[in-house]
Amino acid sequence: MQKGLKKIGLALLAVGLSITLLLAGAMPVCEAGPDGKKVRPIKIGLHGGFSGLWATVALDTCQGVIDYTKYASDQGLIDGIPVEITWEDSGSSVSKSITAHRRFIEEGVVLEMNWNSTPVDVMAPRYKRDEMPMLYYGCLTEMMITEPIRWVFSIFPGWQVVGASFAKWTAEHLPEERPVRLAMIGYDNASARAGVKGLETAAQKGISCDFLGVEWVPIATIDTSIELLRLAAKKPDWIFLAISGATTTVVCKDFARLGLRERGINAMTALGSTTGEVTLKAVGKDFIGIYSQFGWPVASEADWDLPGEKLIREIANRYRGWGPEKVWGGYISGCMHAMVGIEGIRLAVEKVGYDNLTPQAVRDGLANIKDFDSGLIPLVTMSDKQPWYQNYFRVYICREVGKYELVSDWEKVPYFLDYFERLRN
Repeated sequence: MQKGLKKIGLALLAVGLSITLLLAGAMPVCEAGPDGKKVRPIKIGLHGGFSGLWATVALDTCQGVIDYTKYASDQGLIDGIPVEITWEDSGSSVSKSITAHRRFIEEGVVLEMNWNSTPVDVMAPRYKRDEMPMLYYGCLTEMMITEPIRWVFSIFPGWQVVGASFAKWTAEHLPEERPVRLAMIGYDNASARAGVKGLETAAQKGISCDFLGVEWVPIATIDTSIELLRLAAKKPDWIFLAISGATTTVVCKDFARLGLRERGINAMTALGSTTGEVTLKAVGKDFIGIYSQFGWPVASEADWDLPGEKLIREIANRYRGWGPEKVWGGYISGCMHAMVGIEGIRLAVEKVGYDNLTPQAVRDGLANIKDFDSGLIPLVTMSDKQPWYQNYFRVYICREVGKYELVSDWEKVPYFLDYFERLRN
């Protein structure tokens, strides 16, 4: 009996210690501020994608956000005040994102970041209601625009622009004097449908192209042969791959297996589809010949001299022990995104001071970034009229396994559709 009680007592002691440790971990950590006093760190809430269908893209992106935030804190880039990330593996789940958002508010977060469009589409009214700025890793959609001021900020103005950029570049690089014939395969969600709108209206904006149609595939799929063959039957010059994560692997392998390139059809991935090292390794030789449209460097040799990329390689080595061969586009873009977030917070602290820092102040900071130099992309400017920070794109091609080659310099996105024009006027 005593042995039994002893076991129970030890078990209760272990539980008690575990709870104590958990509570200790949940308590705010105070670090030395600029004047040597202990201050609570400024917190950023990250909706991560560390597992699931998009982890091949989102994992190293989130690692970049985390590592650059550590670097900003260690270097005292915000008036010497410590900064930290609190995160949740929300994936693309709206329910998990809502739960994480509530926790972030309770923890005193002043800025949230998310890499997936669906939760941000749904939660935009909630961000407005709770007065929490969201710096979204992707393209703005109409659903994300809040009135009268913006609470969601993003990298690109919208998938309409991505689709139109694809049409513009392919039309300009067609070796024949005729409209380029375009098709698309993508997920059936708000972002991809906006991409279709960009392709459909590109010709109305003076781009020499014919849009032949789109095939929709599930987010989780193991075969896209039928959809690709239906598109191939229309004899396109190019197929736009408006997909991401694990599905990129499936589509690219099917594209190669069906011999579509040998039939004179090219393919280009959309923004962010292939930024991860895992994706390129998974697709392997079947990715050779695939073009990719990006709004950030992807670690090709042409990018290595960029000041921002040199810094990011140092950050990756410091915090992860990675050599240059491990620093891919996803990690670079994650660092780039964190740079913009940190700059927005820095401007807020500069204006209202640390003691008065609120999510509203950070929102105002993001909306007043002007000519910020990341060392990676053209100068960053954001405002309520332009709640995104990249108006340019570049095109790469995979020439050998795991390596990109730059085939175009920065090109300005071709136009903005109606709701972007309303914002900017």
